[in-house]
Amino acid sequence: MSLKDELDKIPPDMLDKLPILAPPPGVQSNFIDAPNVSGKILAVLTCLFVIMLGFSMIRIYVAIQIKRKMDPDDWMTAAAAVGVCLYYILACLLIRLKVGWHGWDISVAEVLDDRYSVRTSLATGPPNFVWPLPKTIFLLMYLRLFRLLTWLRWCAITGIVVIWIWYYVTGIILIAYTAPMHGQSWRDAVLSPRRQKAFDLTIPNGCFGLVADIFILALPLIAISHLHLTKRRKLAVAAMFSTGGICCIASSVTLYFQHVLKKFPTDSTYWLSFILLSYMTETCVGISTACMPSLARLCRHHNIDIGSIISRVSFPRKARTAPMAADSQRPPTFGSPAVRRPWSSIVDAEGNASHSMENIVQAPSEATLVKKPSYEPAHHGNVHMENFDYRGQL
Repeated sequence: MSLKDELDKIPPDMLDKLPILAPPPGVQSNFIDAPNVSGKILAVLTCLFVIMLGFSMIRIYVAIQIKRKMDPDDWMTAAAAVGVCLYYILACLLIRLKVGWHGWDISVAEVLDDRYSVRTSLATGPPNFVWPLPKTIFLLMYLRLFRLLTWLRWCAITGIVVIWIWYYVTGIILIAYTAPMHGQSWRDAVLSPRRQKAFDLTIPNGCFGLVADIFILALPLIAISHLHLTKRRKLAVAAMFSTGGICCIASSVTLYFQHVLKKFPTDSTYWLSFILLSYMTETCVGISTACMPSLARLCRHHNIDIGSIISRVSFPRKARTAPMAADSQRPPTFGSPAVRRPWSSIVDAEGNASHSMENIVQAPSEATLVKKPSYEPAHHGNVHMENFDYRGQL
């Protein structure tokens, strides 16, 4: 006898009192105000969303008002921000339906409600059409920064193609597993054995996401290791790209919770909240990291000293008591216009950002910058960057 047939034998008024999971020993079901993590999950989701939205708006502003053009990765950032907005709305709707509660505090009637069935189905398949967007932002940026490196260019193109194919194919399969078939209701779709197959795809999907993030992190680090730069400059540039390692950590956490969800599918309402959070963290951190160079350019454009602001916020008493004359004689701090920044790219002859490895310039003198960009081809596929200039903008 199937689960659907067993539930049909239960009177409808009893479904409101029957939990979907038997409570542990010593615990009683509470359908009204049971302890849950919904509020905390929603607070963290909101913080991540606001931070991501702020970085995205800064990047769009810099592209339109300062660069005066929208590059492909700028358009991809805008698309990713819209996708994350939709996912955030969906996560909020799911949390309102007790996602984040344990199964013994949720009645069977609540799970069989069409609203719950529709929203959980939307949270399973369609988000796969959003996850490729943040990863593509980095790969498009690599295509412009390292366009002289043929192997990296082909790796980035291959990565874009493979990532989009994987997520679109798995997204279609997940929709087919969770959506009702012809003549089925949403309740029948929830109780269908096909829905269990969707859990079987969570682990492969998480593994692919982790491998893709490691691939995206490794590409620029390998390229930088072959550049003819001083060790200090190599470490500075590598540190900028290494911020993508946060996405790898988030992908690992997502994979862990997907494993837990597959191991305890009966308490899926509780563990689904952590999967929502880990996916949101991975996506928002990826978009925000890709927008940080735009924040640096905005600060330079308006002569904002980031290091001075941080020091005044961190040590306000010391900043108030310090003599004003000391500020004028203090050496440039991190973020001031006089300091070369490790996340800067290369400037062209007019001082505009080129976003490519073609504009490799000679080291400027103490008084002026060079007027003519030049580069010297390297042997054995290495780009000669002994006089690499970091003063450009992304």
